[in-house]
Amino acid sequence: MGLAFTCLTIILIISPIIVPIIGEIRVEQLYLIVFYIQCYCSYYLAQHGNELYAKNLLEKGFEFHNTDPQIIEYVKKKWDIK
Repeated sequence: MGLAFTCLTIILIISPIIVPIIGEIRVEQLYLIVFYIQCYCSYYLAQHGNELYAKNLLEKGFEFHNTDPQIIEYVKKKWDIK
């Protein structure tokens, strides 16, 4: 996701240069398209960020700190962790 934000920012920076080459899209349209993509990426990270982070930590070998089996089962079922 970080790479997507970086690429979109680079597109915004160089858009005044590439738009005259393309010729069919105005700069305002390109800004609007990139803005909507960035809004979607932000929304996705807000909804799934904790899950992605937890799965990444578990893949690296971290273990659940809370030993309550009900909580561990709930999290594994909710995030489809095996």
